[in-house]
Amino acid sequence: MNTKLYSAVLICMLILTASCTRQQLQDATNSVIAKGEAAIDHTQDFFTNDTKRLEAKIDLASNIAIAVTSTNLKEIDLQKIQTYEEYKNMVDNLNLAVKIVNEKAGTEIKYFSKETESYDKFIIEVERWTPLIDNYNALVNASSNFNPSNVESADMVIKKSISFTVESVLIVGGVFYKATYMAIGTFANYFGLTKLASVCGTCVSAVMSTGHWIVRNGAIEKVSQFAEKIIP
Repeated sequence: MNTKLYSAVLICMLILTASCTRQQLQDATNSVIAKGEAAIDHTQDFFTNDTKRLEAKIDLASNIAIAVTSTNLKEIDLQKIQTYEEYKNMVDNLNLAVKIVNEKAGTEIKYFSKETESYDKFIIEVERWTPLIDNYNALVNASSNFNPSNVESADMVIKKSISFTVESVLIVGGVFYKATYMAIGTFANYFGLTKLASVCGTCVSAVMSTGHWIVRNGAIEKVSQFAEKIIP
């Protein structure tokens, strides 16, 4: 633990334990230091222990898949969304998926609107929603086929969660921007994918490296560099 952190901890301890005896203060300080060092050791161990990272990946994928299947989310046929009521039903499904990913993966995707104005905009720009719906359907499908004993199955759930998150952010944000992501960290932080990237950096890399994203963003360059900067 570095010196500045030690100092901050000790100052807080002095304030909180002003009425304690010297021995009580020492015991409390030693306890805080020990717990802090243990937390750092645990974090370092996680990122260097392949077994623990694999367990975390399977656990996260399982939590997402179970939540998706237990809520009985169905695939969406975009071509069948012709009325305002059908649009609202679609948004209900999307928002339920957003809620699941936010809760299980720690993302902060904003919810889709069911207002009439949003429906009117949807009708005008329906093609814009195609990648989002495709990724939503892929997430539903990956969740229904999830096998906790299969690493590739877990990767698929996480990859589709990442794709769904990114497309949701783009749609809710109302922008089609040009951006260059030279590192996994930049991409993950921008879209709030920190937890997903921490257990499966290669999943984020795979999403970024697809031809879809090269075309979609227009300015994503040097794809080969992405894999070199995967979050540990």
